[in-house]
Amino acid sequence: MTTRRPSAPLSEQRKKRDAAIRSIDERIAEHLEQARATGELQSAESYGKPLVEMAGYAQTPEEFRLSFKILKNAEVPPPEIALFHQRATLRQQLAQCAT
Repeated sequence: MTTRRPSAPLSEQRKKRDAAIRSIDERIAEHLEQARATGELQSAESYGKPLVEMAGYAQTPEEFRLSFKILKNAEVPPPEIALFHQRATLRQQLAQCAT
């Protein structure tokens, strides 16, 4: 069995990607430093206070927290929400049939 060695172009691609990430991180750090220096950050209502924990965060299994946060930020509701709405509609229809 032979082991595959990474090719030089792939290594170069990784170096470029890593450099781009560092560049973005540096720009973010510069922007934050400017905001701090001008007082822009201090004027934020939540400046210097602990972050508010989202409802249900502690009850969410740790391995799902990041993916759920990404979906929430993208305004994509979990499939369970659609099922809750469907259940509510069916209950409403059932209640109307019984009268």
